[in-house]
Amino acid sequence: MSKVDPYIYPGTYVLINKFGFRNQIDLDKAESDFTVLKLAEMSENPLSGDYGLAHLCDMHRYVFNDLYSWAGELRTIDIEKSEPALAGLSVEYGKQDSLERELGSVLTEMQDSDWSVLNLNEKIVKKWN
Repeated sequence: MSKVDPYIYPGTYVLINKFGFRNQIDLDKAESDFTVLKLAEMSENPLSGDYGLAHLCDMHRYVFNDLYSWAGELRTIDIEKSEPALAGLSVEYGKQDSLERELGSVLTEMQDSDWSVLNLNEKIVKKWN
């Protein structure tokens, strides 16, 4: 990337976090612990909203705010992040400059879908344009 990454500690690939962890293993453990707890809480008490972009940002903030000061904000640069669940590969993230438009389009399509007619496998593999 040509820009300085404002989300990582200089000279590392570790996300700047509220605990000051500069070791990826420590951050991964904290992120895992917090996200499991927060997602379980959200499954019991969903955040109210219309499942639009602002609601998605609210959910992101709820899940990650204990770890990251930027939780719930749209990012300012293109990113890649190694994912242990994907054998170290990165999720394919959208480009920063088209993120709001693309998210809005996908979220609108999701809102317009009749989820009750899809089985679990169809919900998992559904492709969003």
